[in-house]
Amino acid sequence: MEKFLKRNPTTSVVATEDGKIVGAILCGHDGRRGCLYHVCVDEAYRRRGIGKAMVVQSMEALKEEGISNVSLIAFTKNDIGNAFWNTIGWNERQDLNYYDFVLNTEKYHSILMRSNEEACTMKKITGGVTAAKGFEAAAAAAGIKYENRTDMALVYSVKPCKVAGTFTTNVVKAAPVKWDRQIVESKIKSQAVIINSGIANACTGEEGMRCCLETAKAAAEALKIPADGVLSALQG
Repeated sequence: MEKFLKRNPTTSVVATEDGKIVGAILCGHDGRRGCLYHVCVDEAYRRRGIGKAMVVQSMEALKEEGISNVSLIAFTKNDIGNAFWNTIGWNERQDLNYYDFVLNTEKYHSILMRSNEEACTMKKITGGVTAAKGFEAAAAAAGIKYENRTDMALVYSVKPCKVAGTFTTNVVKAAPVKWDRQIVESKIKSQAVIINSGIANACTGEEGMRCCLETAKAAAEALKIPADGVLSALQG
């Protein structure tokens, strides 16, 4: 509990009446999406607006930290809880599956051992980014910030590839981060990554996204590939 509140010092709420705790919400966020982890109101104090007031306070705190999307998990058998969330305007998602996993169990140790065995059979490939079959790369000095310095690169795959990514949890995200994220989340296959060192394309709004699109179109035209799968990796 202390660790959670230390990470989320402003978003959790406690309701009291006459010195007694009658309700509480544990709420936090990862920099992109907020979550109500636990919500409860003493049974004797329900139907008095306490739950809704706490939810509103947590959501206002999330807004102050730049969070606009909030989620929660409610058990399907919790009729009272589900009715409450529907009543105050929350939408039930039908496009998600919920998974959990208990650590420190026999199942966990079995998976861990299997992973270690698999790791022992992995083969390290020497060489650069083109060591893997089917990948090509090129670099150039575009003079973005300095003359006579290699600052642009292209990695190309002969065949379309599935892509995955890890992205910043910062509230402020550069246009290439948003561009790449939408490609990953839409499960579009990719054949090219454009990389530069010198222009981060951050805090550029709609213009930044247009630059990503124009860059992707230029690369796609040169490589004869679809533009919607061209990734950007930019660094200021």
